[in-house]
Amino acid sequence: MRISKEDKDKYLKKLKRSAGPLLWEYDVKKLSEMELKELLLERVMQHGNMKQIQMLMKIFTFNDLAVFFAGKGWKNFSNIDFNFWYHILKDFKKKEIDWNQLLHQRQSIRNKFIAWKH
Repeated sequence: MRISKEDKDKYLKKLKRSAGPLLWEYDVKKLSEMELKELLLERVMQHGNMKQIQMLMKIFTFNDLAVFFAGKGWKNFSNIDFNFWYHILKDFKKKEIDWNQLLHQRQSIRNKFIAWKH
């Protein structure tokens, strides 16, 4: 479902207000629009509630979410957040994204930080 530019702006303002506590360490007024969008993507994908995630999905396309997640977003996610978004977005068949390679990279990084053996 496509939404108009005005609706997108309205949802972005609503999300900015709602996600304000997730951006507590930033002066949101000094951020560029691109910086704000990337921060909102990262913070809401990691710490947002269902209402915020629904707003995020109205503003951004699955393509936007998948590109962000496969690019730099996945490195900062906890294991739970990574698995949640991986399973939602991997079914979105974005040809430029090698989901198996992404999962392999994540597992190899995670294995470096395991301090004990099972």
